[in-house]
Amino acid sequence: MTFRNMIFLFLAIVAILMIAYSSIAEEKSLDISKENELFQKCKTSYTNKNFAETGQLIKDFLSQYPQSNYLTEILFIQAGIQTDVSIAIKMYKDIIQKYPNTKWAGRSNFQLAQIYYLQGKYNESAECYREVIVRYSDDESYWQARYWRCKSLMAKGDYDSAIYALNSLKEIGNKNIEPDAILLSLGECYMAKKEYDKAEVTFKFLIDNYPESKWLPASYFLLAGCFQNQGKTDEARAMYRRITESYPQSIEAKQAKKQLDSPMPIQISQTSDKKASPQLETPFLKSSNVTPTPQNTNQQQVKPSFQDPKPPFQFQWKSEEVSDQPQKVSIPEKTIGTSDPKSTFSVQVGAFSRKDVAKALADRLEKKNYKVEIVFETFYKVRVVGFKTRDDAVRASNKLITEEKMERAIIIPPE
Repeated sequence: MTFRNMIFLFLAIVAILMIAYSSIAEEKSLDISKENELFQKCKTSYTNKNFAETGQLIKDFLSQYPQSNYLTEILFIQAGIQTDVSIAIKMYKDIIQKYPNTKWAGRSNFQLAQIYYLQGKYNESAECYREVIVRYSDDESYWQARYWRCKSLMAKGDYDSAIYALNSLKEIGNKNIEPDAILLSLGECYMAKKEYDKAEVTFKFLIDNYPESKWLPASYFLLAGCFQNQGKTDEARAMYRRITESYPQSIEAKQAKKQLDSPMPIQISQTSDKKASPQLETPFLKSSNVTPTPQNTNQQQVKPSFQDPKPPFQFQWKSEEVSDQPQKVSIPEKTIGTSDPKSTFSVQVGAFSRKDVAKALADRLEKKNYKVEIVFETFYKVRVVGFKTRDDAVRASNKLITEEKMERAIIIPPE
């Protein structure tokens, strides 16, 4: 073979290799494009709350791209659409264990904390929030975790730690945490500790410095409570009258009227540990919930309870009268379910701090022939009840999410 022929052969081989490489690169580029397209479909479906569709898209994605760079985010979304909270917890824990150095591990810790908070497991929620604070300080959930850890400490009755943490937040300042919400929480902690002079100063500071705050009715009401506990009866009455005149449509106005119609002095007592600050919601804090209960023949006790902000779980946020014991609000029985909800599965579709909001949702579902009950355990929890098996409950939860546009449906096993 001549030198010239060798050159031609070499160039031919190079050309063939380049064509093959180009074809492989094109196929790879096409595959990446398809992967990204499917990933975006998963996210869009999740954002639009089409959770049944999201589940199928995620299943397809995981079968086709098990080593994808999007894997952790896909797994995080998969955990977020679970109707069984125990499965969601396991999934979040798996993400934390397998991918500890990703932002999705941090957000899984945050989601776990939110779930534990809803379940009343305040020690666990405080620890998970702490994990976010210590290990994922660059994540967008960092400031929310700091605030929610304060709320967990309040909820379990560790008021000294909560006060320290709230003061730290107040001094640092951050646009993600409303300063008036921090002040309201701080004042509530002082009231729970019966340090009414400090609570009074805190509520007055909030009122004077945040005249547009949504928490003014709650601040005025709690300030009136401070006056009562310090024996300042005239100041308390004046403050209650101000609430009824300035905020006549508020929950606080209703409670203020009760106080004005009651014999003075009325002592506002420390909030019980488990009733303190239990809510997951947006912006933050609370307007106070109060329930007059007899204390002795000459005096009655009023318990202002705390409320909080919200994370991914949606809760309507204001106050309503509550008692110290769990209670059920009956909704007329319709076509779905059995006569003994305690022995059957149910599907929880909402948890609200206001009874009227929970009742409105229950009424809407009841008109669709669901059997519904409202259970009060810190929140008014709306549940579709009476499913004999978990499979029946799962099918109902999928239907509630797709047809009734529920944001979340959690399977509740029999008691």
